[in-house]
Amino acid sequence: MHGLILTGFNSHSTDQASGKRTAGAHRIATYLRQHDWDIEVIEFVMAWNIEQLKELSRSRITNKTIFVGFGGTFPIWSETIDAYFEWIRKTYPNIKIIAGGQVSNLYKIEADWYVHGFGERALEALLKHIVGNETVKWQFGINGRKVINGNLDYPSFPMKDLSIKYEDRDFILPSETLTTELGRGCVFNCSFCNFPILGVKTDHTRTAENLYTELADNYERFGVTKYIIADETVNDYSEKLEKFAKVIKDLPFRPRMYGFARADLLVSRRHDWDTMIEMGFVGHHYGIESTNIKTLKTIGKGLKPEILLPGLIEVRNYFKKHSEYKSDLSLIAGLPYETKESLQETLSWTRTNWKSECTILFPMYIPKIGLDRNSRISNDYSKYGYRETQYDYLPEIRELYKKIPTQYGMGEGLLQATGLSWENDEWDIRDVMNIVVNFYKDHDEYSGLSIWRIGEYEAALDLPHDAFVDKTMKQIDHQLFLQKSKEFVNDYIEKKLNWTKNETDIRT
Repeated sequence: MHGLILTGFNSHSTDQASGKRTAGAHRIATYLRQHDWDIEVIEFVMAWNIEQLKELSRSRITNKTIFVGFGGTFPIWSETIDAYFEWIRKTYPNIKIIAGGQVSNLYKIEADWYVHGFGERALEALLKHIVGNETVKWQFGINGRKVINGNLDYPSFPMKDLSIKYEDRDFILPSETLTTELGRGCVFNCSFCNFPILGVKTDHTRTAENLYTELADNYERFGVTKYIIADETVNDYSEKLEKFAKVIKDLPFRPRMYGFARADLLVSRRHDWDTMIEMGFVGHHYGIESTNIKTLKTIGKGLKPEILLPGLIEVRNYFKKHSEYKSDLSLIAGLPYETKESLQETLSWTRTNWKSECTILFPMYIPKIGLDRNSRISNDYSKYGYRETQYDYLPEIRELYKKIPTQYGMGEGLLQATGLSWENDEWDIRDVMNIVVNFYKDHDEYSGLSIWRIGEYEAALDLPHDAFVDKTMKQIDHQLFLQKSKEFVNDYIEKKLNWTKNETDIRT
């Protein structure tokens, strides 16, 4: 049996394709192949034109094709994708269209089924329903959609095998940065966080040997050495770091890894620093969110800023002395008890002390739709001082988001579908959004490249990691990057379209 999965990132809230791989579709494909499915992943979907998508589909779809899937980390859409799935629906009426991902119920795609959350076991159950008429659990989502809540009814966590097995027809290059996972779930339960797997008390990681095999295979077959770790918190406990550092040091290469690190733990656990360096985890994203002490206590991050901020500077100096280092520091405007004055103090600190690292500012987002309301704030926002505005500001917010080229991960897609137009005694979401927009007006003057994109820039510009350290965004040739990135994606598309002509067809 056969299926196609289309995936990709967009680039900064535009229709332009990002040259970064999305791991979720490849993880789903790996799992289904282990269960006798032939799944092909089609990357960089935002760059394909409609005729290319049709040509590829004609060369791949047979009478054994059961579904065409679509998914990504964040909501993406274009008129081309809309037209393509309409064509699939008319041309292949017996093929099911399935949308999947952590926010799949928010996609604009009109699919037959939506798989919400981590989807390996949920999609497997759905496919057994489609081909064998087995019972599958589902519920109605927005606009009457048929949604399978994978996180609730078919949990794919924890899983001891989280490997991704890329195929030759994925055309992986050695210069790319791929994504891997150490585990699923977060031991913390921050009040603002809408991630669904919080407060995990037991070990939720894969086996160390399973990670070793994946990294070694990607190195031997493709020459890949750089990774993003998709965990919600990489440094949540020391034993986890030690577990994976032990096998990583036995690899025939030294990886470089990027991911989320809890700043207060990092500052407090100095003994983790060498372990993180040993495993190559030298690119960190710190979600410190605020330096208002009352706000920090409310959201579950209580380390005093007079300890946290100097501690982060010490971390940066230590890593740079003993290895490599690049970091993001993210803040949220509009958290409980945050004031305009305390937020500006924090932003001033980043301009003075975090220049050439990356600082990111998000507006406070409170979802209204049930499947995405997982945080304590979103489930009881009035308790935290929020109330819905009489006038809906979200149409204005969506327009403001289009002026922020750096935020593709959160915002327009989510707010458009589910956001609450909120206010509290300090400000409302429109005030907060204007602060965010003003923050980004001179962002490139002092902020550096994000860890989530440095791999793309290294590959496209054929430059080493050091070329982007201690440089602001203004000092990087973005036009050349866009040109080279487009060339990379177009080369991939050409290889994909020619694959059946030049390679042995493995379809069953």
